[in-house]
Formats: sequence, structure tokens, C-alpha cells
Amino acid sequence: MNVLPAGFVIVLYRGSDAAFHRAAPLLIPFASVLGMSAWLADRVVFFCTKIDQLEQEKASLKSSHSEAVSMALEEHELVLLAEEKQKALQELIEAKEAAYRAKNQFLANVSHELRTPLHAILSYASFGVKKIDTADKNTLFRYFQQIEASGKSLLAFFNDLLDLAKLEAGKMRYELSASDVVWITRSVLEEFRSLAEQKRIKLEYHGPERFNAELDPTRFAQVVRNLVSNAVKFTPEGRHIWVHLIPQEDDFLLRVDDEGCGVPEDELDTIFESFYQSSRTKTSAGGTGLGLAICREIVLAHGGRIWVENRREGGARFSVIWPTRRAPNTLVSQQL
Repeated sequence: MNVLPAGFVIVLYRGSDAAFHRAAPLLIPFASVLGMSAWLADRVVFFCTKIDQLEQEKASLKSSHSEAVSMALEEHELVLLAEEKQKALQELIEAKEAAYRAKNQFLANVSHELRTPLHAILSYASFGVKKIDTADKNTLFRYFQQIEASGKSLLAFFNDLLDLAKLEAGKMRYELSASDVVWITRSVLEEFRSLAEQKRIKLEYHGPERFNAELDPTRFAQVVRNLVSNAVKFTPEGRHIWVHLIPQEDDFLLRVDDEGCGVPEDELDTIFESFYQSSRTKTSAGGTGLGLAICREIVLAHGGRIWVENRREGGARFSVIWPTRRAPNTLVSQQL
């Protein structure tokens, strides 16, 4: 038996199996020419035939495996799709329930804020009507004072609602100018001086004598007023409130520290939401729950940042980072 031609045939097969499958049956008639015995040629053909069968079976198994994998993937995708649909439906239900609760909470808050001053107005007006002929001037004057105070409270609430709606819709107009933030801050503090003195609260300012920044002075004063108002409301008698203005490289820090009840740790982020009132401040001091939400929107519109934390010594610390110049891409939609 000539081994070399047989090895050559095997190598030829490994190099080009498809062509050799077709040519293998022709080996038997030409076995002597190739230097092979007929028996060896027959064995080579038999071997190639078996290899061909195995290749076909392999291809068949591969095809069956691919089909099985494809079916499994399709079934898995259907399961995932069903799970995603169920999850989306659950999220939709939860969102609907949350919206329903938010609507009810909003209506409850609005009803409370409207009912309280309206009840006072109607009550004192009714007293005045009934006692117009018998009441002395001082009593009638006191009735009118109460009516005026309740009317102002009602007007302030409506103004806050309108401001918040404009801010959240991006329709608030800002009038920017180079303004002395120290003068604005001190002017706001003077507004609360009398009320602070009634509660024996020491109201202190710490900062430079003059510092200019490009901002809307009315809206900046609104932020300072809300922060100082909260501090005065929730600081007990005989305590301190400190207002700091700290110029920095490209911005300045406005900080209001008080010695009040502070804010629960789990409410430090939510306290800036609309109508939110801390669980520690739901007292007769009250408030609409809109002031801090308005502050946040104004500060963000100017490209700044506002947050609250509790002081180690007790009380709350409200901090505002405010750019000294208008930040790029801010206040654009509001001025259109």
C-alpha cells in the first residue's frame, strides 16, 4: 500500500472538503493511477461519506438548536413584555393615585387658606353691621383692622399662587439690574424689626456694607423676605436670628440662621415643595406652604441654588448661592 498518495488524498480532503466529496467516488477507478489499492480507495470513500453524513447531522442539529434558542428567546421576550406591561400598568395606577392624592391635598390646602381669612372678614363685617348703631368707634376700628388684615392675607395668598404658577410655567418676567444686595437685605430686615422686637428676637445682619450683583431686586427681596419671615415665625421669644451676606469669587452666599425648632432630617428636601409644611411647624404660626417653593423657583431661574440644614447648636440654616452676574442660558424664557 502506498501511504504517501493516501496521505495526500486526506490532506486534499481537509483543505477542500466540499470538492472532495464530489470527487471521492472517482477514486476507485483511478486508484492504481494514484498509487492506491482499491481497498484503500474504498476506505477513503467510506470515510468521506461518513464525514459527510456527520456534517449533515451536525448542520441539522445546529439548525434545530438555533430554532430552539430562537423559540426560547421569543418566549422570554413575551414574558418580559408581559412583565413590562404589568409594571407600566402598575406605575400608571400609582401615578393616578398620587395625582388624586395631590389634587385632594391641594384643594384641602387652598380651601383652608381661603376659608380662614374669609371667615374672619365675614365675621367682623357681620359684627359691624349688627352693632353699627351701638358700638363705639374703637370697637368698629378694631373690626375694620381685622377685616383689613384678613383681606391682605387673602391677597398675599392669591399673589403667591399666581407667582408660583408663573414661575413653574416659565412665564415670570424679571427686570435685571446691577443692584446693591446689602441695601435690599437690610431694607427687608427693617420690615421685620418691629415684629422681632415684639417677640424679643434679636435680628442681626453680618456682611459687607455694600455689594452689587446683577439680578432682579424685587425677586431677590422676595426671597430674603420669605426666609426671614419663616425664621421670625418659628423662632421662640428671646432667641436670635442671623442674616449673613458673604461675597465669593463668582457669586455670593445669603444665609439665614435661626434658633427655632429646625427641620426633620427626612424633610430637608421636601420642604421646598408647594404647600409643604414641616411636621414641626404645623402650628398657629401657619403659612401657605408656598413661600419656599417660590424661593426655589426664583433662585433656580437666576442660576443659583438653595438648601436647608439643621444647625448643630439648634435651629435651621437656609443657604442660597446666588451668581453675581446672570448665568448663561438663565432667565431667557422668562423674559420673552
